[in-house]
Amino acid sequence: MELNIIEVPFASDGIAIAVNPQNDWLDCLKVQDLKEIWHAANDQTVEKWHQVSDR
Repeated sequence: MELNIIEVPFASDGIAIAVNPQNDWLDCLKVQDLKEIWHAANDQTVEKWHQVSDR
């Protein structure tokens, strides 16, 4: 018996980034910044903002 498989995407994930209202130094957070923070192949854990950009 031959089986034909058809891939049908039916959902996608979304995320929300929340910033504390008392934060007065973060004006803009780019997708590239999030990729650097959460990238699976990142060889070191990002713990400080200076590891992501010059903020």
